[in-house]
Amino acid sequence: IKEGNTQLELMFGKISQLEDEINRKSNELEALKFELNTVMDERELLQNRLQQVEKSIQEKDTKHQRQLVSYQSECQRQLDIMKDGCTKQLSEMYTNLMNVQKTSNLEIQTLTDNNERLE
Repeated sequence: IKEGNTQLELMFGKISQLEDEINRKSNELEALKFELNTVMDERELLQNRLQQVEKSIQEKDTKHQRQLVSYQSECQRQLDIMKDGCTKQLSEMYTNLMNVQKTSNLEIQTLTDNNERLE
């Protein structure tokens, strides 16, 4: 009986040690679960932030594209105005040149006629 009691006490001691080990492991597991949940929460926050940054970049890109199209349109409009102005000036200069040429031809003809009369 005494030997049986000793063996029982050893077994209860072993059981107590195993229960302590189970409790330690359970506590470690709970700590790891908490850490995992924290990491998952941080991951979700970072994912949300990434989506916000991507959306912001897309919005800015769209805004800059609109500004670029607007700027290109304005440049084209101003270029067309300048082209029209240059075309008009060139036309006026050509008309003036033709008038000067006609006048010069008339003057030359008049001088030639006068010269022939004098001879």
